[in-house]
Amino acid sequence: MSPRFSMFKMLGLPVAVCVVVSMVGCGMTPAASNTTAVRQLVRDHGGWSHQPAHQAQAEALLASLAPCLGESTDFTPRIRVIATSAPVAYAVAPCDVLVSEGLLDWATPDQVRAAVAHELGHLIEAEDGVVSALLGQPGMECPEARADHLGVGLLDAAGFDSSAMATLLSDLANHPTTRQAVQLHLEHRHGLLTQHTH
Repeated sequence: MSPRFSMFKMLGLPVAVCVVVSMVGCGMTPAASNTTAVRQLVRDHGGWSHQPAHQAQAEALLASLAPCLGESTDFTPRIRVIATSAPVAYAVAPCDVLVSEGLLDWATPDQVRAAVAHELGHLIEAEDGVVSALLGQPGMECPEARADHLGVGLLDAAGFDSSAMATLLSDLANHPTTRQAVQLHLEHRHGLLTQHTH
């Protein structure tokens, strides 16, 4: 497997998207692909956070959801905080969730938990080395909507307020740094989510 990177702007920041492509005879392992993708995201977002309180908060939120993943998942999720002030989160298969200082500072704890649940939804179905972003990409509704719904299921199973997913999407759509194309995408996902819960 070999990662192929393309760059796009989301919230005005460069974000690496790793698309895993099968290649006969390639010696790169999924673990190496994962490491490359994580390093690229960290580099694009100003490095790792040096705020122990942020890391502790992120770990507590993950710990509140991890038991609900069940025995059918073949990964143990881990979470790290990146230094950017933008409210973003990523999943990097097979097991990494990255959340930003900006998301932890801006969103409510229930909304951050919803973001983590969304990213875990990606990891449940993801291929090794694939990067998924909380904000998604216009034209990528299916995987993002599916992760929203899987995240809602995790929140419900853990006994948390699953409506936090819808409020997170709505609030992100209205965040002052959200570009119009991403705003429309988030509003569409919000509509799909609320349509299925009513």
